[in-house]
Amino acid sequence: FEEELGVETEEIWLPDSFGYTAAFPQLAKLAGVKWFLTQKLSWNQHNKMPHHTFWWEGIDGTRVFTHFPPVDTYNAQLHARQLAHAERNFADKGRATRSLVPFGWGDGGGGPTREMLERARRLRDLEGSPRVTVEKPSAFFAAAEEEYGERA
Repeated sequence: FEEELGVETEEIWLPDSFGYTAAFPQLAKLAGVKWFLTQKLSWNQHNKMPHHTFWWEGIDGTRVFTHFPPVDTYNAQLHARQLAHAERNFADKGRATRSLVPFGWGDGGGGPTREMLERARRLRDLEGSPRVTVEKPSAFFAAAEEEYGERA
């Protein structure tokens, strides 16, 4: 990314994949990746993931800090019902205070709308609602990793 786009990234997002090789943590580390986000595995009807945030350990012991957004979509619109679902669904509440909500028009590459950004602004500090902060993914992952530490 740095060479082509001028951006250095420590995270990888693969929100729409159906599965991964057991060697993924090794491959991620070789690519210089510290953090990983995916979504589609949460759509499994039979095997529910027990955590939304955890250290994925590969077959050789290599680990990558991983997050599955509990909102269960990569195209959230930041509606109250979506945030309430994410809060109820968050398997790590009690141990953690944060999760990521990918929002915007995803598959078409359209990104967030003005309405979504306005909802995010209003939800920064709305009593009774989960707090919404728009930040870089790296800021989320750094804070989540610090909060979870080695126990994730």
